[in-house]
Amino acid sequence: MGSTLLLIGQRLKEARQSVGYTPEEVAQKLGISTDDLLLFESGRKSPPLSVLRKLAKLYGVFDSYFYGIDKLKGEVFTLLLDKAKELSLSPETISQLHRFIFLCREIVQLRQKLGILKPEIPRYIESQDLGELLESMGIPIIRLPLGKELSSAMVCDESFGAFILVNSDCPNPNQLIAHEYARILQGEKAHINAKDCPKAVPLRSRTSRPVSKVLWELVLKAVKHELISTSYAGDVLEVSPMEIEEFL
Repeated sequence: MGSTLLLIGQRLKEARQSVGYTPEEVAQKLGISTDDLLLFESGRKSPPLSVLRKLAKLYGVFDSYFYGIDKLKGEVFTLLLDKAKELSLSPETISQLHRFIFLCREIVQLRQKLGILKPEIPRYIESQDLGELLESMGIPIIRLPLGKELSSAMVCDESFGAFILVNSDCPNPNQLIAHEYARILQGEKAHINAKDCPKAVPLRSRTSRPVSKVLWELVLKAVKHELISTSYAGDVLEVSPMEIEEFL
């Protein structure tokens, strides 16, 4: 077995276990056999690219994760996932937390490529639109559908900066942002607000694009400077390369 296949298999298994799916559940969702999935995870069979892409979406990661292209580590991300496991959140919700983490990492890496310093965390600001104000200062507010069991979350690291996640289906997002911003000011590294979001729809699949002014601006700037391709930018923002061209 080649080392690449073994790496892909290991990453596939780690991603599935981290989210909390059984092999049978994944096979059923993708319409493949459990035997094939286990062969992929053992490194004894090469998964088709189409299957890898479906698995990436199911687990909330980028395709590149399966090839080991995930160098940026951080204690805060591990803390966030540990908190999610303690709360016994559903695999679908944990998948969205994985997605949030990968977008945080992408923002950090884009800043490094563009030579942009980590933004300082503003202290005790007040605004009717706190999210817009924080993003204007470089603090990403990432809005994703999180289902009914999760309203918001945050991670904050001295090296990477602060990132806030908000359930795009919840009313009063400014209140949720203020809640996580207060946690950041209190010095917490990771936090999950697991209050029910009654107006949210059940989380079944990843269909909504990530919404963050900071993320979009960094991705488009990186494309303009030819640091990333329009294809890769489309993968991050979940739009087509043609749409990226229209935004430029």
